[in-house]
Amino acid sequence: MLAPLRLALIACALTAALAHADELQYNVALTPVWQGEAALDDGGKVGLNSLLFSTSVDQAMNPGWSFGLGVRLAQDRWDFESPARFGGQAPWDTVRQGSLGFHINYVTAGYQSFSVLPTIEYAGESGASGSDAIGYGATFIAAQQFSNTLQLGLGAGVFREFDKTSAFPFLVVDWQIDKQWHLGNPFDAGPSGPGGLELSYAPNERWQIGAGGAYRSERFRLAANNSVSPGGVGQHERLPVYLRVGYAAKPGWRIDAYAAAAFGGKLKLEDDRGHEIGSDSYDTAPMFGISFSGAF
Repeated sequence: MLAPLRLALIACALTAALAHADELQYNVALTPVWQGEAALDDGGKVGLNSLLFSTSVDQAMNPGWSFGLGVRLAQDRWDFESPARFGGQAPWDTVRQGSLGFHINYVTAGYQSFSVLPTIEYAGESGASGSDAIGYGATFIAAQQFSNTLQLGLGAGVFREFDKTSAFPFLVVDWQIDKQWHLGNPFDAGPSGPGGLELSYAPNERWQIGAGGAYRSERFRLAANNSVSPGGVGQHERLPVYLRVGYAAKPGWRIDAYAAAAFGGKLKLEDDRGHEIGSDSYDTAPMFGISFSGAF
């Protein structure tokens, strides 16, 4: 899934922690994403339309501390056509996700950064029981500012999703290679996976071209009246690789257009006891998205 806010978390933490104590920074983004129809390996087709919204606020607290709160909402509308692996019936329909995260960041006098980002998330098919669709966890990050243009670090995410716990490591990269080229993390690390990598080129202050990707995995509770697995769990995995063209408007607003391909797409279905009912993969699918975002 294309991220609504392409922020390197540690870079934001460093900026906020070195800012004035009374300075608040707000971010907001709206991103519709279309994933084209693709053939399922066992027969049938699948497509997906998504709408994502996120907003966050950061508060710097000298010396070195900053705090923030972020909200993310997403809706995925699935379109299945005769999926043979699931008995010809759609394994799920509309899936909604919402997360609330709080982050604490500290930057030392030697420019080491430490961050903790606890998150609680709802992920369920329309009509799923709210109490059965709650997950929680945290992301931990440690990074070092080596120069004005290079920051590197390590992170780990640990999340409890319904009936299983997942964990993953990831790299934190914020490297301004020269005035035009930049390498960094395009996605926020969270329950769906790590932050990925993006290489971008900015010919001037307004325009930017980038390419990147990251592995994504989403689990969600199914509705009690689901026709294939009532109260079960669905899972969607893929590797979106994208090209991005961005235009920055002043003050602080920008628009980014994405053309992407989803590789390694896989769907999995479990019953309400966590036993796998079936899984199927789909062919590489085209993706297109557009993100409207602002920072002020």
